[in-house]
Amino acid sequence: TPESTAEDDEDFEVWAEEYSERFPVVNHMRTWRKANTAYKKLKVLQTRTRPDGRYQVELKYGAAEATLRFGGAAQFNVHNLPKDIIHGVDVRGCLLPEEGQQLLDIDWVAVEPRITSWVTGNQPMLDALASGLDPYEAAAIADGSFTGVPGTLRDTNKALRQLKKAQILGLSYGLSNPDKFVRVAKSMADLTLTSAQAAKAIDDFQRRNPQLTTLWKTLMREYK
Repeated sequence: TPESTAEDDEDFEVWAEEYSERFPVVNHMRTWRKANTAYKKLKVLQTRTRPDGRYQVELKYGAAEATLRFGGAAQFNVHNLPKDIIHGVDVRGCLLPEEGQQLLDIDWVAVEPRITSWVTGNQPMLDALASGLDPYEAAAIADGSFTGVPGTLRDTNKALRQLKKAQILGLSYGLSNPDKFVRVAKSMADLTLTSAQAAKAIDDFQRRNPQLTTLWKTLMREYK
């Protein structure tokens, strides 16, 4: 069984697909979770919508621990609303523009590693991304830690892919504290590391990405 039953946990998704027919409770649990998530968001939307019909979106600065990018606040994350219609309820469809206006749903896929690779001149990473690979396999191919057939990392070495996910999301922005990376790896990639393993992963990432560490030093020197 998977360590986590979170809906976005990849191990749980694989496990659920395999055993959902034998154990119907698996699908019931997934459906209930989706319905409960939608219900909570609708309650927030209902209670915080102003008399004029407007909902004031709140954003939290520094919501992402590593990148400090904005995130949702007030229990209603407009960056992560349910995509599916759940028992006839479309949460996204509850948000309507004024007459004559439009709402656009735009997602910059893996924008951080793409920009970071461009700024640092990491051409192997850019080439791998341009070929359609996800950023974690692209990173593994670009830094030489994966030499298998492109597009197969998820199936052939999932542990390496999860490590690359933790490194890309947690270490690309200067994080170097092993104990902190232990927490980041668990929260961002559901990867369990000891402090010693985290320190080794940090050293390995920095050794394989010299352009990035050079950029950090340049920025620190110029903006101190």
